[in-house]
Amino acid sequence: MVTEGATLNSFASEMRLICPNLINTIVFIGNEEPYLKAEGAVALDAEYEGVRLVARFDLEIIVPSSFPCDIPRVCLCDSSLSEVYPHASEGDGELCLGVTGDILMRLASTTSPISTFLIEILRDNLYSVEYYRRYHAMPFGDRSHCSQGVLEHYVEFFDTNAGPSVVNLIRSSLGLVSYGRNHKCPCGSGKKALDCHGKAIERLKREVPREMLRRDYVQVLDSLGMTQAILAKDAARAKLRDHNHRTSQRRQ
Repeated sequence: MVTEGATLNSFASEMRLICPNLINTIVFIGNEEPYLKAEGAVALDAEYEGVRLVARFDLEIIVPSSFPCDIPRVCLCDSSLSEVYPHASEGDGELCLGVTGDILMRLASTTSPISTFLIEILRDNLYSVEYYRRYHAMPFGDRSHCSQGVLEHYVEFFDTNAGPSVVNLIRSSLGLVSYGRNHKCPCGSGKKALDCHGKAIERLKREVPREMLRRDYVQVLDSLGMTQAILAKDAARAKLRDHNHRTSQRRQ
């Protein structure tokens, strides 16, 4: 608990430097994990393809103690924005910041995750909010909502247009099927993984915590209408793997 509090204090210090108008509070509730709560105004001054936007947003940001292995929640406090922006919840104004795996990989590639989150990920989302408010369009292109948008991200990440190939590649990243760099690539190309999607599989395994990647995996399955069948197959494989492991231990 002390370590978590110290880490959150470090995040709070960085946040004050980048967003000086945020008021930061570390919240402890019983035996639950502490979290950093930041409230206040965040300024936007950004330009994309010649369109400069300057705006100010009242936000509530919740940074979990598990950050950067989990993603902060960002809520718009102005209900007039959350009611019209398509990627915000009408209830509490929470922004859909993007696909979990994509954000976690961006955070994993930096030495200062909280700075990257505020300066890049949050900035891009606030730019989208303001752009949509003015022009009723998304500035960076618009993925589909919910599970279909998650599938679209992984189709782009793996550079494939086949949903079942995406499923097999994510399953390999999760360790749900046997995988080796010299094995045939799970995408079905017939090439060795080393010469095909091996680097992408290893990157997912390295940079996205298994629990977070599994959430995306379930959404990909849902978008393809494959959830029940594939999860049942995964459970059967896991049961057989555990049985074989216990049998091997008894023999030893």
